[in-house]
Amino acid sequence: MRILIISIMSLSLSACAFGHSFRYNNITANVPKTEATTIAVATLDKRPYIVDQDSDPSYAGMTRGGYGNPFSAYTQSGKPLADEMTGILVRSLEENGVKATSITTNFQENATQVTAKLVATGAERALLLTLLNWQSDTMNNTSLEYDITLEVLDANGASLGRKTLKGNDDLGGSFMNPVGHASTALPPAVKKIIRNLFDSPEIRKALQ
Repeated sequence: MRILIISIMSLSLSACAFGHSFRYNNITANVPKTEATTIAVATLDKRPYIVDQDSDPSYAGMTRGGYGNPFSAYTQSGKPLADEMTGILVRSLEENGVKATSITTNFQENATQVTAKLVATGAERALLLTLLNWQSDTMNNTSLEYDITLEVLDANGASLGRKTLKGNDDLGGSFMNPVGHASTALPPAVKKIIRNLFDSPEIRKALQ
């Protein structure tokens, strides 16, 4: 009977894990005010599993079944994660009265090409967020692994400052509803990471 119950629970967890998505388009971080009133924003996705085209640009992480078998999870909107991250930065800046312009990118572009797009907006400052790694991993617990760099550029595209954050954060978990827990735990974790970028001395100084 015990084996049967465990098997049923494992199948249930597998079913819950399959085909899940996470919502990023409603996340806004609390970031410090800046002196710049116009800022252009872009995110460049250089995650190796995206660049190698092993995963879709909307890939956001993994959810695992009862035996640890992984299933890819994507952004709920179906948009590339890079676009979603740009949206988070834009909304966060707009909360402080900044006129923020979002720039769409492609993972096949390089930093020089994206910088040219940012400069073309004529904004006082530009933010370029580069994703080298970003994926959540959910079984019973959820973790968020990331390696990201935020760079501030002036109106001519010259670098004024940059900050890199790397981590593998434990977001806790739930045995009965791990994916539901992940959906609840990810937004505040994302907000914290974005806030930490903006709170760094390098970014604060560059946005003055």
